[in-house]
Amino acid sequence: MSSLAIACVVLGVFAIVFRGPLIVAPERTLEFYRRVIMSGPGLLTFGVILGAAGVWLIAVGWRAESTAAGITLGLGGLLVVGAVVLLILPGFYRRMAESVLDSVADPTVLRVFGVLGVAIGVGLIYLGLRVV
Repeated sequence: MSSLAIACVVLGVFAIVFRGPLIVAPERTLEFYRRVIMSGPGLLTFGVILGAAGVWLIAVGWRAESTAAGITLGLGGLLVVGAVVLLILPGFYRRMAESVLDSVADPTVLRVFGVLGVAIGVGLIYLGLRVV
């Protein structure tokens, strides 16, 4: 299994793990997201994890030449930029995330996001196991 395939499978698992709870417990999942965002150490830990994942995706995508490699390069770049913004301007990120979470507080909308996230995760796992 190539490193690009492993990256696709890992991304798919993370998408399912972090979006799946929105399907069964949207309010509690939203409250967990709020606790992480409002806590200083939780937000900075999230930023470091995002940055590390972004660098890993860039490294994996850099060595391969395919559509999946382009997707991982783009996603890795977005994660690194997001992590840098989060680590340099945590207050700005906190306000932005809070406004987004306030706008999607409806449980039905959260469940739809959960289903979409799980579908994307399954697609990434399929891409990693079958296509790449």
